Amino acid sequence: QQWGVRAGLRGPVGGVYSRRTGCLHAYQESELGFMAELLDAAHCIVIHNKSFDIEVLRLYFASQSERVDAWDDKVVDFFETIRTNEGTWVGLNAICEVNGRAQKTGSGCHAVELWNEGRLDELAAYCAMDVVLIVRLLE
Repeated sequence: QQWGVRAGLRGPVGGVYSRRTGCLHAYQESELGFMAELLDAAHCIVIHNKSFDIEVLRLYFASQSERVDAWDDKVVDFFETIRTNEGTWVGLNAICEVNGRAQKTGSGCHAVELWNEGRLDELAAYCAMDVVLIVRLLE
């Protein structure tokens, strides 16, 4: 997926759930300032596969590297933790399954297909569902 970022990712950018507000929101490019304020205020940012997400944020906030570094310092990443400690690549679906939680409605390959076909609303919904699954893992 790194190739998509370097090629100039455009469209739905990120999904964020705030425990403070109890709201889930999928942010578009025009709304990144609002998302950034939420990330600034967060005590902890939970991400699955931060190497992708943080790289995307670095592209959008290229002139604010210290800001992105501060977000990166607050990240907890199940994927990275498992990969580092167990030496294996474990997807979000497997983590949900092992923990008896609902599973994903698609795959990363499906997300790329949605992107390539210009089905950006469906892609935003897919990404938002990943956020919901991560939130449920924390409950």
